[in-house]
Amino acid sequence: MSLAFRLAPDAIADLRRLDPSIQEDVLDEMERLVAMQSKVPTTLPIGKSVRRVGRFAPKGAVIAATLYFNPVAMTITALGFEQVG
Repeated sequence: MSLAFRLAPDAIADLRRLDPSIQEDVLDEMERLVAMQSKVPTTLPIGKSVRRVGRFAPKGAVIAATLYFNPVAMTITALGFEQVG
């Protein structure tokens, strides 16, 4: 079974506030995370949300994503995004 990626309503609203080119980069990064299924359980604690920060070049934007991993449903849900740099 493969992982699925979901966006919470707050995450959708957060994405809309970002520059469109950064929105695409953020979603691409989330897809890469889901594709690394074998690494997800070691990078995301079960039942807790975590904050993951990524830099999106060439724009240089730094985005923090709050994520929730549900191993039963095999989902990673983005709870929110914030531009931190």
